Amino acid sequence: LRAIEWGIDDSRAAQVLCQLYCSQGRRHEACRQALRLARMGALKSEELHSLLDRSGPFQLVSFEEFIPRDRVTLFDLGEARILDAVEQDHDAALAKVQAVSSSVPNHPAVEAMRGKLLALRTGNQEALEQWHRSLPDGVEEQPEYWFAIGIWQRDAGQDRAAIRSFAEAIRRDPTDRVAMREIKSALIRLREDSKAQSLRDTIAVLDEIYR
Repeated sequence: LRAIEWGIDDSRAAQVLCQLYCSQGRRHEACRQALRLARMGALKSEELHSLLDRSGPFQLVSFEEFIPRDRVTLFDLGEARILDAVEQDHDAALAKVQAVSSSVPNHPAVEAMRGKLLALRTGNQEALEQWHRSLPDGVEEQPEYWFAIGIWQRDAGQDRAAIRSFAEAIRRDPTDRVAMREIKSALIRLREDSKAQSLRDTIAVLDEIYR
């Protein structure tokens, strides 16, 4: 709230919001604030580092003393990212995101990640259909929403539609190498080997950078 009071063009507001959103696992919103800082010429090295992988967990500062422990909050979304990406406990990650969805309903970042985990970790078509029927406004701005849709379409054998969805995910998160690999695989299935090779070369360069 203090950050909002400072004003939309104030670098202090963008910095605090970037820190808050990172801790809450709202990585897309956090990166938008980091990019605002870059445009203001106020981007610090740690905020720059946060832009290298825009979907993984990343904490700039600790909000531990402000996090209530008697209820589920958006900070649990940040913990879910750690469970999924770092600890590789995908079932626990999905359970935590489901809990956040119940406690903080109709939140675009929460529902986008929930859809991604349902699609990527479970492949449960019935659960995905139920998820898709009750999405909040603004969820289409989230790259993880498009990734979830792409996986859903891939599993339904709709490779060209999946490619378009993965491309939308990459447009919103240009660091999403998993979506790039999904496009490459879909192009191979469609026998468009020259396009797949071009993308393979791009992925190889990015893998070298992120190694």
